[in-house]
Amino acid sequence: MKELPKNIYIIGAGGVTSYLLPPLLKTLSFHSKRIPVISIFDGDKLEERNWERQFFPISTIKRKMNKAVALAMTYKHEYRGGLIAIPQYFHAGVEFDQGGLVFACVDNHAARRAILSTCDRNYCNAIIAANEYTDSQAIWYNCFSHDTNKDPRIRYPEIMTDDIGDPIRPRGCNTGQSLMVAPQLAIANFTAASHALQLFWFYYFVAPEMEESSRPEWPIEHNNNINKLSTMTEKIYD
Repeated sequence: MKELPKNIYIIGAGGVTSYLLPPLLKTLSFHSKRIPVISIFDGDKLEERNWERQFFPISTIKRKMNKAVALAMTYKHEYRGGLIAIPQYFHAGVEFDQGGLVFACVDNHAARRAILSTCDRNYCNAIIAANEYTDSQAIWYNCFSHDTNKDPRIRYPEIMTDDIGDPIRPRGCNTGQSLMVAPQLAIANFTAASHALQLFWFYYFVAPEMEESSRPEWPIEHNNNINKLSTMTEKIYD
């Protein structure tokens, strides 16, 4: 079993993270020798409309708590590794400890761009989870895949140019306004979280026991659309 990093960072504490965090904590608590510290970043506050699609206790929503603080408070007694809430948006000036794992559960490319660059500087791996109303997706990124066909910035060039929805430098509309136009279905949030957890389990618990010759078969991306009743696992060959 590959040893897990000392630190796991979750960027964005909205719909996807609200479904991802509980099973992640149980997996780390019962299946890992090392129990990482988890830091959760989000500068957003809960609103009544979040109840429809995000998995937060109704008490935290009524109190309009910061999302990162609400999740850390809800689960801190269930996880001995430590949950740290950082009630601010992630930006390019923030650094990760070297060798960490990052779950990028954000809803804009500007944040994804900053996260991937920070992972490159600090030799961190990342799992990007995203969804629209019925589409869900998760992508694995190894920092040593920078500038290859396994780099999300190569496969999805819009990551490098699209600044829509950036809460740090809003241009025309902020994240909240964007979600009002294109809300996320709760099932799609849950499915994106599931895809991300599948990649996490594979790369940290399954892949270390596999033969190196099997690497071309390792998944890079899971995605599906629940309206089409189909799921695809993508593999990228060198």
